[in-house]
Formats: sequence, structure tokens, C-alpha cells
Amino acid sequence: LIENSAHIVIASGDHYFLNLCNKALRLGKSIEIISTQHGLSNQLKKIPCQKTTFEINHAKNVFKWTSKIGELV
Repeated sequence: LIENSAHIVIASGDHYFLNLCNKALRLGKSIEIISTQHGLSNQLKKIPCQKTTFEINHAKNVFKWTSKIGELV
């Protein structure tokens, strides 16, 4: 299934997806990780891909922060 996809979206910050991310990168696929800032694992923070994280402040406003920073682990 991953071989047939050009872009992989992971809606989780769990380190469980590290192997999937590394496999996708080896296959030349682009990746986007969507998570909360506090829920994004240190392992996934290092993956070189688009990352979109969301947090809710005390007034229930949603803020969006996006980063493309990372490195292959």
C-alpha cells in the first residue's frame, strides 16, 4: 500500500510510526505528520517532512504551527 502512494499523512505524534516514516522516506515518498505540539514524539520531530501541530489555549482558541525542520533518524 505504501508503495502505491506518493504522499503519506500520519495523524498521530506517536513514535510507533517511526518505522513507517523511515520506510516511506527510503521509497522517496513525501510525508506529513499532524499532531499536537505536546503529543509529537522526539523521534518524529527529527523526521524531515512537513509537520503541522495544533494546540488549544485556555480561551479555547486553536493555534496552528507548521514546521519543515527535521532529520533522518
